Amino acid sequence: METITKGQAKMTYPKVSIIILNWNGLEYTIECLESLQKITYPNYKVIVVDNGSMGNDAEVLQERLGAYIHLIKNDNPNQLQFVWSKIDLWRG
Repeated sequence: METITKGQAKMTYPKVSIIILNWNGLEYTIECLESLQKITYPNYKVIVVDNGSMGNDAEVLQERLGAYIHLIKNDNPNQLQFVWSKIDLWRG
């Protein structure tokens, strides 16, 4: 949890993880992430799972939004257990 003081009031914000799944939808995912950047909630992280996209989606996402997102690249969409183990690491 993060506590922020605004004037006389102290606000506590539980950590929130937002998980976005991308599969060959780079334009939609970028649009979604750009919208999420407008969130004013102070204690969240964004995890993007690229689930075996055919193009260079993961590379473009990392290049354009790498400072904002935690990217998990899953080259084998049949191994979702691997993805969930990575998400557990990032959720904190």
